[in-house]
Amino acid sequence: MSDSRREGFLKGLLLGSLAGGIIGLLFAPEKGEKTRNKLDYWLRQFRGDAEHAVGEMKELANKLIFEAKEWTEEGFSRLAQAIKEGRKATNDKIEELKEEE
Repeated sequence: MSDSRREGFLKGLLLGSLAGGIIGLLFAPEKGEKTRNKLDYWLRQFRGDAEHAVGEMKELANKLIFEAKEWTEEGFSRLAQAIKEGRKATNDKIEELKEEE
């Protein structure tokens, strides 16, 4: 599953859980202790889902940070190599011009 699809799934899971819980409470025929027990169960479920989603998002964030660091390091390495090659080419041309004098 791609990262964007995973994010969409997690958002849908959280919003669906929240909406389902609210609708369930609004249309529940029971009162008192039964409703409290249902609410307690629903909140525990929602908390578990939310903790799972947060864990997934942390994993994704860490992966993106790691990839960004790798990309940046690779870019700096290429830049350093290009500068090195540019200096060498400049020095070679300077030597070539000195020899022509």
